[in-house]
Amino acid sequence: MAITAYVPNLTKARLMEGYFDFETDTLKAVLLDSGAIPFDIDNDNTYSDVSSHELSTGSGYTVGGTTVTTPSVDEDDTNDKGTFTCDTISWTCNSTSGIGPFSAMAIYDDTTADDAIVALVDWDESISVADTEIFQATDLTISISG
Repeated sequence: MAITAYVPNLTKARLMEGYFDFETDTLKAVLLDSGAIPFDIDNDNTYSDVSSHELSTGSGYTVGGTTVTTPSVDEDDTNDKGTFTCDTISWTCNSTSGIGPFSAMAIYDDTTADDAIVALVDWDESISVADTEIFQATDLTISISG
């Protein structure tokens, strides 16, 4: 499975403006169907830009997403980049109808007035979660270099 992370161009500019504080802002993760791909880094800047592709509430998933915990931003001088990491993000299916299918996860900043997208993770495949199964996005690291 090829995993690709996208950071909207507006988010990159806002990082330079000090618009975000990823370590104190409330970040949310939402699951998106395949219609969210390809992700448009020029125009998909806010939660409302992708929310039409979000999964519906049910089976252990809730519209609006789950809160991202323990976000951390670090400087990596060895590889010349900045990195964002967080704890494992997970959803537990509690119904035979399952969660999904989905193929992407967007992380947005719920603290900003426009719910700005921080990044979108594209799993490059359709994923479904069956009853009692847990879907986890582990070891999530988003890097910006250049």
